Amino acid sequence: MPTSVIILFILYLLLQFALSGPILESIINMLFYRYVHFKWKSTGFILPFFYFYAKEVRLEFTGYNLSDLFHLEVNRLSGWVNPFYLLIGRVRLNSVFVSEFKLQYLNRVSSYKKIRFLPKRGFFKIQN
Repeated sequence: MPTSVIILFILYLLLQFALSGPILESIINMLFYRYVHFKWKSTGFILPFFYFYAKEVRLEFTGYNLSDLFHLEVNRLSGWVNPFYLLIGRVRLNSVFVSEFKLQYLNRVSSYKKIRFLPKRGFFKIQN
């Protein structure tokens, strides 16, 4: 077996490990520990189609520096991210299933100050 195939396989395994549920959760919580609290029971993203399945998802933006408060809880979440749209810089979620969706939002900052932070039109789509 050529060494390039072995190296590609090892890179694939390392990427799959980095996108696994507990590792991805730890990375997000370490990088954004002041702003975001993220918790889920998941296998992470299963390559090559970026399929995901998660239970007990909890996402919370803490309101650091008097920004908006956001708390999201979902019992089950599944779907897949289209990898072809990722290559052109867009995010498209396909076949999304959400069970027991709960959202709490407290607006502290006026909307006209937040408009510039929104993604451009067509950048993020959820499609069933």
